[in-house]
Amino acid sequence: MERRIEGLVELGDYFKSHPPELHYLFYQAEQKNPWFSQKYLKYSIQAITEKYLDKKSLLAWIERYNNLNLVDPKTIGLILPGNIPLVGFHDIICIMVSGHRAMIKLSERDNHLVPFVLNKWAEFDNSIKNEILLVDKLKDFDAAIATGSDNSSRYFEYYFRAVPHIIRKNRNGVAIIQGNESDEELKGLGADIFAYYGLGCRNVSKIFVPKGYVFEKLLKAMEKYSDTILHPKYKNNFDYNYAVCIINKIPFLTNGNLLLVQDQDIPSGIGMVHYEYFNSLSELSDTVASGMSKVQCIVSQHPVGDIPVIPFGTSQKPELYDYADGVDTMTFLLSLNDSI
Repeated sequence: MERRIEGLVELGDYFKSHPPELHYLFYQAEQKNPWFSQKYLKYSIQAITEKYLDKKSLLAWIERYNNLNLVDPKTIGLILPGNIPLVGFHDIICIMVSGHRAMIKLSERDNHLVPFVLNKWAEFDNSIKNEILLVDKLKDFDAAIATGSDNSSRYFEYYFRAVPHIIRKNRNGVAIIQGNESDEELKGLGADIFAYYGLGCRNVSKIFVPKGYVFEKLLKAMEKYSDTILHPKYKNNFDYNYAVCIINKIPFLTNGNLLLVQDQDIPSGIGMVHYEYFNSLSELSDTVASGMSKVQCIVSQHPVGDIPVIPFGTSQKPELYDYADGVDTMTFLLSLNDSI
């Protein structure tokens, strides 16, 4: 366990040194997937280094679990998504730290970054070399973790029906604006919306605002991210959604790089964020609670009822204990001794 933690910390120190070889890696990744811009490749590495590869954070995280040294190693099949860079790295850390083996099927959209990071990690912790296997097809595994769309989840549920599993579906972040947010908080919300061009499951796709809210201050704060529209694929999506609104006479607000459309749905198109009015916080609490199966995280200045929230600007920098879909991956992995 100490070796695993030290290896992760050394990996973080490596990233902090900004090695020149990362530039070529980022170039390869962007050529493979144009959504992986240099800006957000750097953002991803920085967030992982800050939140996942810090010794103090790692030690505090593993202190939550009592039976880390009592694991009978199992092979965990892992299907990684490729919507944002290195999105599945947290699952890999969990598998390695819990003492299991990882059999990984990479996404074609992110098949440069993950192998590079795993190989570099193995340079600092030689013990993981034989514990991680990259494959084209999963077979002979004891449990599975798969992330995909609502459609693919039905296939995953069937395919992994015979083994313990975690199946993740589509989710999005939501934000709650109460009307007294500072300019800095609203700019932080911009990061929650625009990071990775809105492709992450933690990106804010919907905001709740009080009845009568004036959007001018919010749209002004979003201008900090005006360079987002310069990305060709983002602009194509923005232009398409803009045209759909015009043709279908859907009312909207815009500052030229973001569309705000009143809609009860939580998911929204790229370049678009839905909004919904609320009359009271108690009413809002009920509304949000009823839709939690579609919510990955909630960004807000203050808690709403018993619903946990995170500060503006932090949705794409989750802590080690911020598990996707609210399912504690470590508890699942550590329970496999009893379930298999």
